[in-house]
Amino acid sequence: MGSSMNRKPITIVGAGLAGATAAALLKDRYAVTVIEKEHKHGGLCADARGWQECGPHAFHTDDEEVWEFVQRLAEWRPFVLRVHVQTDPALRVLPYRRDDDPAFRIYSEKAWGLPFAELPASIRARVPGQCEDGRTGYHAGRYRAQPEGGYSAMIARMLHGVTILGFDRRVCGADHPVIWTGNLNDATPELPPLRWFGRQWFRGDGRIDSGGHIVNHATWTVPQLRSWDNGKINPWHVGRGVGVEFAGDRPCYPHPDDAGEAQRRVSELRARGVWCCGRMGGYQYLDMDATIRNVMDTIKEAGL
Repeated sequence: MGSSMNRKPITIVGAGLAGATAAALLKDRYAVTVIEKEHKHGGLCADARGWQECGPHAFHTDDEEVWEFVQRLAEWRPFVLRVHVQTDPALRVLPYRRDDDPAFRIYSEKAWGLPFAELPASIRARVPGQCEDGRTGYHAGRYRAQPEGGYSAMIARMLHGVTILGFDRRVCGADHPVIWTGNLNDATPELPPLRWFGRQWFRGDGRIDSGGHIVNHATWTVPQLRSWDNGKINPWHVGRGVGVEFAGDRPCYPHPDDAGEAQRRVSELRARGVWCCGRMGGYQYLDMDATIRNVMDTIKEAGL
């Protein structure tokens, strides 16, 4: 490891999972500066005692390299995501495949604001076609776990030793490589903003008792719910709780109709030495393991 005085500079925009991954991978070889406009790190994965503002997330992957990477960052506890789908009895028709199930079509349409048939295949494919065990199995992956202490603690370790500054768009004109993991709109303010579906959560009073991690009320009139039970789901959560999801102003899901324009902007920025990746920077809907993989691949492509 060389002296920090001799290391070449790299700027990373965004201190969420993607930006923290880039920092963790590069900070031993470069003088890394992270630019973050929020008052805290973590992005969509930020949590407090295991509870995330955007819902409690489950980490699952088949990617050996990604799994080996996160093993260095936290202690992980095995975790199997359980989904309890509550629908009107008329919709419960067995046997079925989930991509034909009205319950999951309605859930997806509420989340994305588009008819199920108009969603990209990559989004529709995230829902397993066949249940593993009746109506509760979800998320494939050889490795399925949660980080001890939550994601914010893990991301803090990833950012340890890195200089973190407030947001400054002028970084796009820097004379050194930039990895952009923040909102792509902030990199191109002179252009019409790309559309995002905003999602937010608030904590309920915990009166719903469920052995599952997520309770999807797949009707148009009832919001999505997520529940957890201390000692059964995430042992570091405090007590039992329920989160209610609703449409909000926090960018979460990229609009499929803007994907082509987004990739055009990503290509133009790349030609200027600004490498966009992650969910927010790459305007992609990525699971956590796919976000880490996307950052790894971007760093290799950039020759860093």
